[in-house]
Amino acid sequence: MKKFLILMLALVLILGLAACGEKEAPQFDIPTLQAQSEAVIEALLAGDYTTVTGYFDATMSKQLSAEALGQTWSTVTATCGEYRSTTWGDEGAVQGYYQLRPLLEYEHNTAQVALTWNADGQLAGLYTSLRGNIKPVEDTDVPADAPYTEETVYVGSYDLEGKLTLPKGVEQPPVVILIHGSGASDMDERIFDNKPFADIAAGLAERGIASLRYNKRTYAHPELFADALSMNIEAETLDDAEAAIGMLLADQRFGGVYVLGHSLGGMLVPYLGAENPELSGIISMAGSLRNLAEISYDQNVDLVEAMWDTLPADQQQLITQQLAALALQRDAAMALTADDGGTYIGIPAAYWVSLNRVDGSDYLAELAVPLLVLQGSADFQVYADVDYPLWQAELDAAEFTRYQMKLYDGLNHPFMPSKGYTDTSEYMAADHVDPTVIADIADWILSEDK
Repeated sequence: MKKFLILMLALVLILGLAACGEKEAPQFDIPTLQAQSEAVIEALLAGDYTTVTGYFDATMSKQLSAEALGQTWSTVTATCGEYRSTTWGDEGAVQGYYQLRPLLEYEHNTAQVALTWNADGQLAGLYTSLRGNIKPVEDTDVPADAPYTEETVYVGSYDLEGKLTLPKGVEQPPVVILIHGSGASDMDERIFDNKPFADIAAGLAERGIASLRYNKRTYAHPELFADALSMNIEAETLDDAEAAIGMLLADQRFGGVYVLGHSLGGMLVPYLGAENPELSGIISMAGSLRNLAEISYDQNVDLVEAMWDTLPADQQQLITQQLAALALQRDAAMALTADDGGTYIGIPAAYWVSLNRVDGSDYLAELAVPLLVLQGSADFQVYADVDYPLWQAELDAAEFTRYQMKLYDGLNHPFMPSKGYTDTSEYMAADHVDPTVIADIADWILSEDK
């Protein structure tokens, strides 16, 4: 699915170690496993799936045929474009197995592959997810006649480059901090040729509202996340969001400070609002109050349903079993309160624990700032018929009344007109955030900032 939410493909999630629990540390022939991993990647890229399955252990061999692997790999990489390079380096022992996690860079995306080997040198797990393409930042030009200017700023302890967009001729304007979705996003939250955060910043500035957008830490410093086992939501998003909030609250040039989160960022705004009562308001765009594990599972189910009629009966039976196993991992991930060293839905327990600590529903009753919830009806990543009504139900249950909600017909996840696709090809055509959405955000902020 790209970087807005983590897409976990159930057909590739065939992990023998996927549960939890400790194992006695075995001895690994690491040079051999490294060489075999290189051979597996080369075979995947060449379409030689029989060679890949030849490395499988008994469990993997029963679960995934060469034909099914080929169909799955083709599905994962269908919209990635031309293959460019493979980066190695992140590897280590995990729960009695040895895992190597190369990054495969394509023209339009980056695939994170996890190869999990047992002590006998057999492939016990193969997992792939799309992380988004980490490219150099391309400056978004400010038109000469624009009613705003931009200045470069640096956010947080890692000096993340950002842009303050400042409306001309407005004293102490309200200012909005833009918080990214999942993955490695630049300050414009670029996806293919689309730059939703740049659209929002320009549109708000035209209405007298300043904004701050900045490169996400996972984008600016991917080397910090080479060890996937140490990943958590604080390092990914929250620490830098808190730094941005503190920076703008202390800046006397601005009036009220607002936080706008998109996708994962939208899931986090209840926590940020509760933890920062000095804010003037929070905005969730395509956010959800459901756990990310639950959303990811549902996305897998949708993916399977889309291809179900094309699959033979034996593969349908296999996929049904895999989805059942994935559901168990979903439930376990949602229940985690402490890092057990395990991996769930291909993501280390430490990340799920950190995400569970900031569950949005738990903070609604603590909110002391107004909330605006926005959703597109054509969003195939966050569901208008599930996630949108859940906001109202949870807000009412928390007896929180300072909120507004808007549902936009025909808009997709980045709030652009839908092209009718339900995969990343939906975002390949260049477009812009619907002006009505930006106008509604501005009107709400200006009404709250009186």
